[in-house]
Amino acid sequence: MASPRTIDADEPLDDIDTELAHTCLFALACPLTTALAPPIAALRADLPAVRALQAQHTDAVQAQEANALFVDDDGNTLVDEVKVAVLADVKGDYQAPLYKQLFIDKSPTQLKKPVLGDQLGQMRAWPAILASTSSPALHALGLRTAKFVAQGDATNAALASAQTKLDTFLSGPRAAYVDKVNASRKLTYGKLAELAHSQPAGTMPAGFAERFFLHDTSGRAASTGDVERTVARLQKKLSRHQGILTELNQKQASAQKTKQDAAVAKKQEALALAQKKVDDAARELAALQAELPSGDGA
Repeated sequence: MASPRTIDADEPLDDIDTELAHTCLFALACPLTTALAPPIAALRADLPAVRALQAQHTDAVQAQEANALFVDDDGNTLVDEVKVAVLADVKGDYQAPLYKQLFIDKSPTQLKKPVLGDQLGQMRAWPAILASTSSPALHALGLRTAKFVAQGDATNAALASAQTKLDTFLSGPRAAYVDKVNASRKLTYGKLAELAHSQPAGTMPAGFAERFFLHDTSGRAASTGDVERTVARLQKKLSRHQGILTELNQKQASAQKTKQDAAVAKKQEALALAQKKVDDAARELAALQAELPSGDGA
């Protein structure tokens, strides 16, 4: 006899409920197995709470994603406004140092993608750059950019936090629930097999234990929709972790540059101090030489 299939941790909760319902209802229908129904029924009773928590975490992620999109709209508007204002300031010269310093090697269209991605990191330097100009209009745009960057950072942090909570739920309470379901199904199958074995030969139908489980789904081929949803979920997770990795690399590079700049500044300070001592010694030497009597030594 084949034991029931192991339910995957990320299997839709509706499918899990269908499996549990089948086992529970079949157990209740047979006078010999009614005692096996309560544990399965209890798992079905727990499922709505799991579903509610999953919906809560999923909604939180979607809410933050929606918020990020609208915050990104504000940033995109700023990109366009800064472009127009800077080109007006540099007489339309796309090769002007100010324009190149702001947009580097990206066009405004390229800079806007993806949502709160590289755009946020690049615009982080804009307030200081715009503040260094003599244009009041650019100064004002710099202040708006600083607010946008702060809001973008907060939005990304809130989205990351919501996603982390969802991931923690999926790998924690939800996975633990599925583990309980699998354990209970295997235990129930074992008891059914023992029951069938304990009966006089020929009194139990063949495959008695199997009929309590949906074996027609155990080897079912995944539908195109199932695969597409799985791929989309994994791609989204990969993209999120790639973003985290990029941010960590940027922070590490920034910290390294800060460390190197500090070391260079310290050496420059030491060099300046040493040069000052040399200059002071040279002046003192010149003064002493000037005090010596001149002539042929007579």
